[in-house]
Amino acid sequence: MKYLKKFNDIRFEIEESDSTKIRMYDNAEKVGYSSVTIKDNIFDKWNLHDDLEVDPIKNTKSLYILGISMRNRRTGYGSNLINYIEEYANKKGCEYITLSSITDALGFWKKMGYEVYSMGDYYSMYKKL
Repeated sequence: MKYLKKFNDIRFEIEESDSTKIRMYDNAEKVGYSSVTIKDNIFDKWNLHDDLEVDPIKNTKSLYILGISMRNRRTGYGSNLINYIEEYANKKGCEYITLSSITDALGFWKKMGYEVYSMGDYYSMYKKL
């Protein structure tokens, strides 16, 4: 993947709780932040089966991305942060990542391998890990 910015020293900091905070730094500068939570059977609770164009997803553990904040866009920081979140989700035994996104970010999420399962004022998306 080609990045527009050369990274110096990317590192991550995790503060685990009901809503886990994941911070991304380049040297001492905070360049990205996300809040995530792990949910059991999220697809069952949200009754999303009818919207999915796949077999019903049941009895799953998912990581839900509550939000992402990036200092700079189109630099590669976002991809790095999402890759780290996916690794974190795998370590926690999650099978899926789910999120809601605004229209402006749809291209980014599709590039990262996420699929739309519901549309409205925002896109609800998921990715099987």
